Amino acid sequence: MAVRSIWKGTISVMGVLSAPVKLYTATSEDKVPLHLVHRDCKSRIQMPRWCMTCNRKLEAGANETMQAYDPGDGTVIPLEEADLEKLPLKSARTIELVAMVPVVNIDQRAFGKSYFLGPDQEWRKGKAVSAGDKPFTILVEAMKGLPGRVAIGKLCRRDREHLVVVMPHGSLLLVQELFYASELKDANEFPNSTAEVTEREVSLGKMLLEQLSEEFRHQDHRDGYTDALKAMLEAKMGGAVVSVGPTETPSQDNDPLAKLEAFLKERKS
Repeated sequence: MAVRSIWKGTISVMGVLSAPVKLYTATSEDKVPLHLVHRDCKSRIQMPRWCMTCNRKLEAGANETMQAYDPGDGTVIPLEEADLEKLPLKSARTIELVAMVPVVNIDQRAFGKSYFLGPDQEWRKGKAVSAGDKPFTILVEAMKGLPGRVAIGKLCRRDREHLVVVMPHGSLLLVQELFYASELKDANEFPNSTAEVTEREVSLGKMLLEQLSEEFRHQDHRDGYTDALKAMLEAKMGGAVVSVGPTETPSQDNDPLAKLEAFLKERKS
């Protein structure tokens, strides 16, 4: 079965190398769908769109709603879909790669959602055909030849222009949205530690962390909350009474040096 794309356009490098491409979601959320219901009869609660002026419910799919901007002075500036489509943005149909940068130079806070970018192919007589396969593959392989660096570009979708990072992933390109610098909060806005520590305490802390050293195996890590919720729902569907277990709270210790030394000494022995 063909995978459904969420955006279609072109990827281009300085207008010299370009290829027709399609964008696909690269992740899927494993989450138990919970709904809001009426406590008495267990019926699902509906959230109708309600016009406060007309005092009536707006029908879904009846073209009764539109987007608008409120500048805060009581006026409303309506926006039709045609207005939004007229915005002069090249990124609406093209991902223009504008820079190749070391990935270590990108603030880790900035990375957002991930997508796959593949060639825009059509199926003809049971075979995938694309005029853009060649330039797309050249771009993928060329990026692989520049390890440690990623491409920066812009992509317009869902009513905004996204700053994106593009990098090779197998025979595809991986696209990751980036928050703009203006969207990143300053760490100085939050409570910062002012405690003074000794070299001995830092050294013991490093030794403690080294006890956790191992190769990262992504598949070994699961969402414990979702697993526990699924198990509880299965138990409830089977008529079992679910008991609440004790919650462990880590002890607070303002003088961790002795505890660190004792723990490491025990592990060493």
